[in-house]
Formats: sequence, C-alpha cells, structure tokens
Amino acid sequence: MNKIKFINENKVSEIGSSKTLEQKFKTLLDELPLLITRKEVSRLLGGILSPGYLANLDCLGQGPKKVRIGGKVAYLRQDLVEWLEKRAQKEG
Repeated sequence: MNKIKFINENKVSEIGSSKTLEQKFKTLLDELPLLITRKEVSRLLGGILSPGYLANLDCLGQGPKKVRIGGKVAYLRQDLVEWLEKRAQKEG
C-alpha cells in the first residue's frame, strides 16, 4: 500500500499503512506547523497538492479555510487537516 510522506523542518515522516486513516490525520495534526502557505502545503505533503490546484479550489470555494497575510494565502493546520480528512478516500 502507499505511504503518505510529509516533510517538517528537514525531517521526513512516513505515515505507513499500518495506521488507521484517523491515526494518520492525527499524526499530521501533531507534526505540521501551525500556519502553512500554499507552497508549503505542497512541500510538506510530498507534492500531493500543488499551489495552483489549491488556488483553483479557493476560487471555487472548495478549498480549506484560508487566511491572508500580506499577499500570501496560508492555512491553519487544523483547518487544512480537517479539509484533507473530508476529501480523503479510503482504499479497499
């Protein structure tokens, strides 16, 4: 099965298939930074979501709740993980 990899401050974590989906999202809540830019979402989640895709979803009102700081769009960790959970498709 596939593993989700994410990077946090030069540390690569793998969320292996031995964990339940709920445990995998709990790991994200524990290890992701509090505030994450669109570009960082892509990097931290191993490229699974591109900044452009997130921008398109935001325009359609389908992305995670966002905050704007200066000219940058960012997401609070809790909002991003909750949004990912809602969109996640369980395999099998």
